[in-house]
Amino acid sequence: MDEERYKSLLIVNESSDAQVSLYIYHRWDFICWLSIESKIIKPNDKYLHRSDERFKFELVARFEDKRPKKILLEPKMWVEDKLIKISESLDITEGKLADSI
Repeated sequence: MDEERYKSLLIVNESSDAQVSLYIYHRWDFICWLSIESKIIKPNDKYLHRSDERFKFELVARFEDKRPKKILLEPKMWVEDKLIKISESLDITEGKLADSI
């Protein structure tokens, strides 16, 4: 299969205490209520998601202490390959995936 057909997201969790959940939804799911796939990215870890189909995605931070969860990125449609970094203060930085390789 041609490498360019894959849709990719690289999520880098630079926080020290937040587990970041990546939720993947069908592209036609308007409500984004039930994910078709999910992945927990532990603190100071990263995850590369690749798919041969377009999708929507969401990022949510959860904490081991009793702090409430925090939505870092509302559901959005994949448009291009991206690098998404979550900082220590849970700020989001987005960039092109090719720029960081």
